[in-house]
Amino acid sequence: MKYKICAILSVIIPIALFIFIMNKKGSLEKNLVINKAVLIESKKISRGARSTVVYRHKLKGYDNYLEGTYSGIAGLFINNKVKEIYRDPPPGTISKDIYWLNPVLKSEKERIAYFYSIFNKHKDTNSSLYIYLHLESEPFNRLSYQADVIQYVLHKQIGRLILFFIMIFNLLLFTGAFVGLQNNKAYIITFFIVFIYHLILVFF
Repeated sequence: MKYKICAILSVIIPIALFIFIMNKKGSLEKNLVINKAVLIESKKISRGARSTVVYRHKLKGYDNYLEGTYSGIAGLFINNKVKEIYRDPPPGTISKDIYWLNPVLKSEKERIAYFYSIFNKHKDTNSSLYIYLHLESEPFNRLSYQADVIQYVLHKQIGRLILFFIMIFNLLLFTGAFVGLQNNKAYIITFFIVFIYHLILVFF
């Protein structure tokens, strides 16, 4: 009997987690506010050899930088992390490396960007938290937007550590159920599917 209980819980937990994530995502999207601004800086920085790469953007009229990190799977779906707001080096430039230390900005019209911020009761419009920054000249990429939203839910609202502990707990349930269901091929296949599902959530 206890094997069946472990088996049932090991399947219910990932389903319940998926429903919870989708509810959090829906609530987040209802509170997103679109903003329009002009980019005056966009670059990739690293704060150390083992640090996560940070994509930093400065907006005209905003005191704080917008910073994004894409260390997991989500980074594969986010297009143009560094925005092309600088002019190419002019012909005859002796050293392009020196030029890119202080590049010339494109026209202000070409640097107009949109991004989503989360509605804040404290009205902190200079918050560095943002979702899906894109230039006006770039077509709206639904996949990048969805990846950014889901990453925010998983990392900021739930947390990788919690997702990791849920994965470990579910693996323990699978281990307990496996003792009595080791000959059940359908359950073994389910185990691998759910395990991959948890790994995607943890490393998204």
